[in-house]
Amino acid sequence: MEQTASRPEPKIIAAIPWIACTGLLETIEFFETRLGFTKEWTWGEPAKSDRGVARGSVRLYLFDNAELAGRVEGSEITITVQDVDILYREHQARGAPISRAIENEPWGSREYQVTDPNGYVLRFSGEQV
Repeated sequence: MEQTASRPEPKIIAAIPWIACTGLLETIEFFETRLGFTKEWTWGEPAKSDRGVARGSVRLYLFDNAELAGRVEGSEITITVQDVDILYREHQARGAPISRAIENEPWGSREYQVTDPNGYVLRFSGEQV
């Protein structure tokens, strides 16, 4: 769609992935303990169906849906990181299940992967050093 002088281009601010969970409480524990995210909001207390977690400017919404979670294995979410090596060492120390060690990629980034309890692949990506 072509923009005209009278209609400015809208500014897209963020995209927030929704992660389907087979066990919401286990997934919350994983993101907070293993990856260092913090609670942003909860639907019900304790969490009954949904929880928002955040770290820096990254927001993820977790929701209880075992049927959908059973079909997401291998789906990827890329999280861009400044100082990716520092975060990699932190995740190692927290006992995050690193499914692919950090390495420089031919496309110019430095990346590692963590697989969450539901099968989502979280690709942490930064600049090569």
